[in-house]
Amino acid sequence: MADDGDRAQAAMERHLAQALSAHSRRPQVNGNGICRDCGCEIPAERLAVLPWAARCVDCQDDHERDMRA
Repeated sequence: MADDGDRAQAAMERHLAQALSAHSRRPQVNGNGICRDCGCEIPAERLAVLPWAARCVDCQDDHERDMRA
């Protein structure tokens, strides 16, 4: 039979697992606003729509085309 401490521990572990799961699904922000492929600045308009964008539009198009090939 579980006591209060066991129930509290189980609740804390469930909460932690849910928090970690939610964090892993959250889009990651690139942070520096510089395209990882060409090194140019990612336009503010693109970052406003996709704050996690790691590439400028042209490089992203190239990347997606390469991924399909």
